[in-house]
Amino acid sequence: MIRSWLGTLVTLALCLASTPPLGAQQRPPAPASTAQARLRAADSTTTFVVGLKDGSSFTGRVRAIQNDSVSFASSVGSLTLALSDVRSATVVRARDIRNGEYWFPNPNRTRLLFAPTGRMLDGGDGYFSNYVLIFPGVAVGLTDKVTIGGGFTIIPGVDLSDQLLYLTPKVGLVATEEINLAIGALMTRAGFNDGGNDSFGMLYGVGTFGGENGSVTTGVGYGYTGNDLARSPLVMIGGDARLSRRLGLVTENYIFPGELEGVLLSLGMRFFGETMALDFGLILPSGGVGSVVLPFVGFIVNF
Repeated sequence: MIRSWLGTLVTLALCLASTPPLGAQQRPPAPASTAQARLRAADSTTTFVVGLKDGSSFTGRVRAIQNDSVSFASSVGSLTLALSDVRSATVVRARDIRNGEYWFPNPNRTRLLFAPTGRMLDGGDGYFSNYVLIFPGVAVGLTDKVTIGGGFTIIPGVDLSDQLLYLTPKVGLVATEEINLAIGALMTRAGFNDGGNDSFGMLYGVGTFGGENGSVTTGVGYGYTGNDLARSPLVMIGGDARLSRRLGLVTENYIFPGELEGVLLSLGMRFFGETMALDFGLILPSGGVGSVVLPFVGFIVNF
């Protein structure tokens, strides 16, 4: 049954790989040629965040374009640059300006603390992550609808051959500004041996409702061991809220079924950069008074 479900997931991923998701939006940065085309087509009312090849960026409007140069009216005054120096040109939406300050896109929109959201990576985008210092991993958007990730643990004192390996395929089903739905799997194997009984993981569906600066995420997952699928689902309820340009709150909470009956609560602070996010949180197993509170730390770096 597990192999059948995973086979269905892979088949669906291949079928969806060549088409964009419902309501999908392309995200910056664009290739230089596309960025230059955007600037050439812009009028004086369009505001851009312009990224340069030296790594710097600024916000401004196009004043004039000549053959090989472009002039901007920016917050630091008038600038004239060679078009060849422009790496990206991101159109600033009115809702991205808060109290006169540009809020760059959420760099960690596809995850809560650990659990996935319903949002997908754009095709060609990716990130490196590490959770609680022992779960490093990489994820890449093969297309706007298909993401593949994976990694292995680095538990001190445990031989490499005994570390946990994990794979995280994910397929987007719906992608709009306010609704994002996806299905996926967490596939884990203990060690590098060929045994079949040491594989375990979870098959899940997840939905995220709301914008990138504030949303609620709910998910349902069925754990499995070998070829045995759990009869009762794990339920996850979480969300995130951006408090400022570089600070937000994030939470994910679980209701466990069957013999594991109980809850797990968490709350964390998220610190934003334009290409990275750092999370510090607290986890309360069982949700009962007197339970041990565990620390959580995690980060991602986009590439």
